[in-house]
Amino acid sequence: MTSSHIYLLTAGKGQCDKQAEEQMESALRRGLAWIQLREKYMNRSALHDWAVALMRVAARYGTGLIINDDVELAVQIGATGVHVGQDDMPCAQVRKYLPRGVIGVSCHSVTELYRAMDEGADYVGAGAVFTTSTKKDVTSLAIGELRNMTSAARIPVWAIGGITVQTAKQMGRCGVQGYAVSSAVWNAKDPGRAVQTLEQIWQENER
Repeated sequence: MTSSHIYLLTAGKGQCDKQAEEQMESALRRGLAWIQLREKYMNRSALHDWAVALMRVAARYGTGLIINDDVELAVQIGATGVHVGQDDMPCAQVRKYLPRGVIGVSCHSVTELYRAMDEGADYVGAGAVFTTSTKKDVTSLAIGELRNMTSAARIPVWAIGGITVQTAKQMGRCGVQGYAVSSAVWNAKDPGRAVQTLEQIWQENER
């Protein structure tokens, strides 16, 4: 993993084409911690192709690829790791398939954080911090609860959900490892500049 504090999700990008790869390359040049492939509605063949393409581009910049939910795909292509939610395969079971892989778990409370740590998670994604268009029926996580989670954590906590240049400025010091984002980068005219701006905001908030 690089020293970046920005973790990019593909959430809803829904395609693997030259434009998407160019956007990804622009973001990678500025530095990304990880890329997560999160596409709920892709068919299996397209998802595999997107994963391979992302991993190829990311590898040129020393950035790892995390696969959302799909342990089988992660093992098949040799991805860096897997991210799972509360209703997905338990972290301890994922570890049997990825003994040396990175495993992240979505958490919404200190209780879920402790469970993830006990099961051997390498990091957690805490949120949604703000309302997000990529997930429906999600209750926002209060900043105070996010701070409670980072205070209790023995592993990195990434803030996720509705984080943009504007909302990130509202977060202040939360003790998070960084920001997991999607539309803030993909919808930007200059993805690389968006990554750089978000990194600067993290630095101002956390240091």
